[in-house]
Amino acid sequence: MLDMFNTITIIHSERSKMGKVIERVKITNVFEPSKSTEIDALIDKGATMVVLPQDIVRELELRKVRDVKVRYANNKVEMKPVYRAVVIEIFGREGTFDIICEEEGSQPLIGQVVLEVLDLVVDPRTRKLMPNPASPETPMIDIFMTTSPNSGHMASLRYAQIAFGKLHISPQNVIRHANCGA
Repeated sequence: MLDMFNTITIIHSERSKMGKVIERVKITNVFEPSKSTEIDALIDKGATMVVLPQDIVRELELRKVRDVKVRYANNKVEMKPVYRAVVIEIFGREGTFDIICEEEGSQPLIGQVVLEVLDLVVDPRTRKLMPNPASPETPMIDIFMTTSPNSGHMASLRYAQIAFGKLHISPQNVIRHANCGA
């Protein structure tokens, strides 16, 4: 998550092997689809973003777009590069995301943003990643508004999950819905 200081929080701490959720993930360069790989990634609901090691970033030939401050679970803050963009596919569900680059050989990590966009959950009993049982066929996109989209009135967008992971929304953003007819 970004805070008022544009710091991305990666809350990842060493956990016992029993508590880890590892999933096979397909990652593809958006701009060069022939650059693709499948990796075993740590699914971490406490983390925010996607983290890939430098060797995978190099293999996919991703483009650096900026640097961000990253805060770790131990409150250490560092500047890390952000690369654009990959398609992440898990259980046939896919979305497009920027990634944070860590040192070569580090554990690939999938954070909460991906889980929300792809509508995936961790079953607390089995510690397995799975599609949300409330929407098993396709990801559910939640948009909460103060008025109906068909009312023709202004509606304050409170929250949105968008399938491309690149939407920046605050409660001050306002959208207008037009009656499109049915």
